[in-house]
Parts: sequence; structure tokens; C-alpha cells
Amino acid sequence: MRVRSKPSLIKLLAFLESEYIPACRETTAWTDLPGGRDWYEWHVRRNTTLDMTPDQVFEKGQSEVARIGTEMDKVMKAAGFSDFAAFCEHLRTDPKFYFNEPLQLLSAYRDIVKRVDPELIRFFRASTATSIMG
Repeated sequence: MRVRSKPSLIKLLAFLESEYIPACRETTAWTDLPGGRDWYEWHVRRNTTLDMTPDQVFEKGQSEVARIGTEMDKVMKAAGFSDFAAFCEHLRTDPKFYFNEPLQLLSAYRDIVKRVDPELIRFFRASTATSIMG
């Protein structure tokens, strides 16, 4: 099999190097396509259910990450952790955060889903707020 496929692989490599890659775009951003910025903005509005520009969504995300990080720091300090690295080490090494049996993990996951599913409607429009279990 290896001997028979080698000539084809050499031919494919030559095609990729001489024709395909040189003809490719230099970027992968939607905004670099003709009409791409409008298309991208439409997708952002459609998929986020927000009437915000992509830049506004990005800034909102950045501020939320910072806000959540600040809240996490407060909770970690209150729980006695000196910093985020110590907290992560605790999560990685404490056996109470691990399951010994696959069914224990599945049961815990299903319990979380039961608590999360009713909250989805608060964050997503009704038509998309379906069970995360499918």
C-alpha cells in the first residue's frame, strides 16, 4: 500500500506547492472578502441575538472576562487561595473533583444539565433555548 500511494502523494504535494497554495488568500478573515464586513456583521447580529457591531461584541466579551476574573479572585481569596495558580493546582490534585466510575460522571453531568436547562432562556432567544442534552 505504501509503495503504491507514494507517487500519488508526491503528485499531490507538487500540486499543493505549485498551484493551490500560491492561489490561496493570504488571510482567513471574512472581512477580507468582497462584502465581507457586512456579511460578518449580519452573522454577528444573527448568531448573538444582539444589535451590536462585532467590535462592540468583542469589547463586551473582554469586559465580561475581566469582570468574571475579578469575581473569581474575590471568591478564591475568600476560600483561602493565594492566587489563581494555587486554585488551579487544588482543582487538579484534589480527588473530590474526579470520578472513579463513568456512570458517576454521567450522573453528575445530568444533574448539572437539569439546573442549567431552565436558565438558558435567560441568555438565548426562545427559539434557540433548547436542552443542552439535545
